[in-house]
Amino acid sequence: MSQMTENETDKRTLPKLPDHVSLHFMGSQGLLLDAHRQLLFSATPAATLVWCCLAEFDSRAEVLSELRQRTGLSARRAANCIDEAVQSWRTAGLFDTPGSALPSALPEPVEFDRDAPAPAVPTIVPSSEAAYRLLDTTFAIAFSDPTLREAVDPVIRHLQTAPVARPDAVLVVARDDGGFVVSQVDVGQVRCGHIDEVAPLVHTILAHAAVHRADALCAIHAGAVSVGEGCVLLAGEAGAGKSTLVSGLAAAGWRALCDDTVLLSNDTLEVRPLCGALGVKAGSWPILSDAFPELLQSPVNLRSDGRAVRYLSRNPHPLDRDRYPVHRIVFPRYDAGAGRGSLEELAPATALTRLMKCAYFLEHPLSPELMERLIQWIAGIDCFEMRYASLADSVRLFRKLD
Repeated sequence: MSQMTENETDKRTLPKLPDHVSLHFMGSQGLLLDAHRQLLFSATPAATLVWCCLAEFDSRAEVLSELRQRTGLSARRAANCIDEAVQSWRTAGLFDTPGSALPSALPEPVEFDRDAPAPAVPTIVPSSEAAYRLLDTTFAIAFSDPTLREAVDPVIRHLQTAPVARPDAVLVVARDDGGFVVSQVDVGQVRCGHIDEVAPLVHTILAHAAVHRADALCAIHAGAVSVGEGCVLLAGEAGAGKSTLVSGLAAAGWRALCDDTVLLSNDTLEVRPLCGALGVKAGSWPILSDAFPELLQSPVNLRSDGRAVRYLSRNPHPLDRDRYPVHRIVFPRYDAGAGRGSLEELAPATALTRLMKCAYFLEHPLSPELMERLIQWIAGIDCFEMRYASLADSVRLFRKLD
């Protein structure tokens, strides 16, 4: 097939831009929000310009002419630029017909049996029964025997608060038919077969219930440590090493706020840490044992995903405030070949795209209006990718952020 010359007109049609996708600007770089699938895509300056031309003109000839006028590209290079951008959007599914419903917000961490009969709740005497508080939610937890309370207590002890007459949620932890059952009154129950599964199960149910009751814009998979009057987020999906890094930074003197989930407040977009137990998976036990000798003596628990985890004990009320402004965002990445490691500054658009892959919006889905708020928010935050081969390197690199 012959290549198009400077004077030839390309007759191929261009796709119509979908109504459910909006373009947002951060400098010369664009961000494309697929509001129906709740997905965010970054666009190069060239692709952003192509999208703008598609929004303004109907025919390929007009788009090609406008693109050449704005960029000075030859006809061939401008056509290639258009084709590459459109193909990348097709691959990303931006031109697909939306389904009938938005994706669910926060995934259910455990599967409740909601048809199970209501548990027999042991008598709870408010004046003598300890209560627990996580974010805005108070819990009462009843145990069928002291052994179960001893198994769960190290994971939730730091959340104890003054007894309340009317807790927001009640959990019952009991033995049942050779196994164990954790029930959340008026919600349902979850069963497990071994006592070492009980503490992670209770921890997960508390966290999920607290997130859903909180006044927050979204939940983000991120650890956090306090720095001055604010905090640094360590963002990444499950398995990114957040717990190990947060624990290592705590051993080096930073205050650990949380290791897995933070909430962004609706009003100020400040961070509200989900201050659960610091859970360390088996691969990190040798790495952290020198800093935390007690870690290897703590019980081994099994999470619902089959991963073995030990929990680091936390002091009562480990947070010094309810909210923290975000000073920096770091995306940690373990790389055995990273040498002494590296700290690379990220463009705000790139950082926001990465962060939204770790985010779940709660009461309201991500909309073009919310996107503009988040763009203004992250524009004032320094963002970095940190590659490291050892915990010592990560601590050294982290000090450079101070």
